[in-house]
Amino acid sequence: MSDDLKNILTRVKKFIEDYLQLDDDLFAKNQTRGFAKGRQFFVAYAFNNLKKHFKRTKHDFTYQKVADFMNNRNHVTLIHALKKYDDLMYSDREYREESKGLFYLIDSAINFKLSNQEYTAKEIIIASL
Repeated sequence: MSDDLKNILTRVKKFIEDYLQLDDDLFAKNQTRGFAKGRQFFVAYAFNNLKKHFKRTKHDFTYQKVADFMNNRNHVTLIHALKKYDDLMYSDREYREESKGLFYLIDSAINFKLSNQEYTAKEIIIASL
C-alpha cells in the first residue's frame, strides 16, 4: 500500500473517531454501535470515495490491504461492513443523512488543507457555517 494512501486512510480514521467522539481506537475489537457504525463509515468511504482517486495504484487498493490497515482484520469483515452500510443507507433515513454529512466533512477536511495543517471535525463544521 502506498504511503499516500496510508496517510489519507489514517486521516479519515482520525476524523471519524473525532466526529463520533470515540474514546478508543476505531479498529479496536469493540462491537458497540458507535464503533461498528464508525467502521462501516470508514470502509464505505474508502471504497466508495477513495478508490477512484487511486486508479493508478488499483492493485494496492484491495479488500485485504485495507483489512490489514484495520489492525489485520479479515477481508470478509470489510465486505460485511459494506453490505451493512448499503442496507442501512437504503432503510434508515437518519443513518443516510449522517453518512452524507460525514462524507462531505471528510472530503472538506482532506481538500481543506492550508500548508499541510490538519483540521478536526469540529473545526471543519465551524468553518463551513
